[in-house]
Amino acid sequence: MVSVNGRVLFSHAQKTRVNRMDAAPVLKVIAKALHKARLEALKKESQRNLIEQIRRQLALPMNRRTHFLRKRLPGGGSCL
Repeated sequence: MVSVNGRVLFSHAQKTRVNRMDAAPVLKVIAKALHKARLEALKKESQRNLIEQIRRQLALPMNRRTHFLRKRLPGGGSCL
């Protein structure tokens, strides 16, 4: 830093440092907003995938949807 005729002159490095310090809070706010937007997008995508999975399962015939509930009978055959 140099003083000329009562004015304070900053070097390029000092100006850059000052500009970065001024921008730091703004960058944090932008980063938070971006993070929040990404999380919301991820939640929406997850919800869409869940609904799609449920619809796919409901589109199957009943015997394929409930195969894990069937119990084998001793004489052959099965029941729910």
